[in-house]
Amino acid sequence: APGEQVLTHGDFRIGNLLVTSDGLNGIVDWEYAHIGDPLEDLAWPSIRDWRYGNGELKLGGIAKDREGFVKAYEGASQRKVDRKALNWWEVVSNLRWAVACLSQANRHLKGGDTNVELASLGRHSAEMQLEMLRLIGEIGV
Repeated sequence: APGEQVLTHGDFRIGNLLVTSDGLNGIVDWEYAHIGDPLEDLAWPSIRDWRYGNGELKLGGIAKDREGFVKAYEGASQRKVDRKALNWWEVVSNLRWAVACLSQANRHLKGGDTNVELASLGRHSAEMQLEMLRLIGEIGV
């Protein structure tokens, strides 16, 4: 069932955080912001692509798991996070990025926006699809 509806960032991940020696200084790239389930933003930094080659570091390539992140969110928001629903959002997030990667590669392949970065994103889709299958097998979503 849909959860509470809030303003979500839509691309909340390590690459969109501005961090200084004083801590979090800002969050950038709000072009995907929308009203949605807050679990969407909590799951997004766990997708495979945001691990940047550190596959064992499930949270954005910086932490083995996201439990500390989720507990900090619960403490700050006073909301209890349904871990099963969060797992579902992780599967959906990998699907979302798999489709986006194919779309970006297609922009390059059709010649509308020839760009090596766009072309390379096509291969990421298969990685996201494999991650979805792994997650479904692991957590039974």
